[in-house]
Amino acid sequence: TSRLTAEHRLAALPSGAFYTPQWSADSTTVYFVGVNGALDSVSAGGGDAKVLVPDGVSYPAIAPAGDRLAYFRDGKVEVMTLADSTTADLAVASQVSALGWAGDQPLWATDGGIFKAVQNGPAQQTAVPQGATVLSIAPDGAHAVFQAGTDLNGADLTTSRSRPPRRRASACRGGAPGGPRWTDPTSRGSSGAQPHGQAQHRP
Repeated sequence: TSRLTAEHRLAALPSGAFYTPQWSADSTTVYFVGVNGALDSVSAGGGDAKVLVPDGVSYPAIAPAGDRLAYFRDGKVEVMTLADSTTADLAVASQVSALGWAGDQPLWATDGGIFKAVQNGPAQQTAVPQGATVLSIAPDGAHAVFQAGTDLNGADLTTSRSRPPRRRASACRGGAPGGPRWTDPTSRGSSGAQPHGQAQHRP
């Protein structure tokens, strides 16, 4: 087995919620949420961190092309163009639980559903059953992983089916008008749905 060599410290991490660091397209820069929720960047080779956004950032997600970084801040989904650090408000949102990209389109999940931005504001792509939390949205925008009770479930949004990664996980019944019906294992009922979680915790 091999061992990590030439490891070096990049930055201090805050306690509490921790979000997966994001790599630049050329693998030379790491973007991460630092102290006070600041969006910081640091060279992969080491050096001083640069503050891009001063506070309040969560769920950073870099675009597949590596040119933009989306994140949640102050009740809004924002997108930063990395070449010049300009930002644009994409949509108002609340209770965000996951944020990702499907091609060049940011997608985000809340307790009310999975959304994308359109010209007139956010458009819901799928509903989320009561008591379930979307943890991650797939890069194809057609699949998601969600938590319901103690189960981790996978949902295929294009074919109106869910697939539990674990055998005892709850199922999602297809065939409901407008999309799948996802069973919530914490209740006896199910909620209708119409057709991408990165938070961890540090002590």
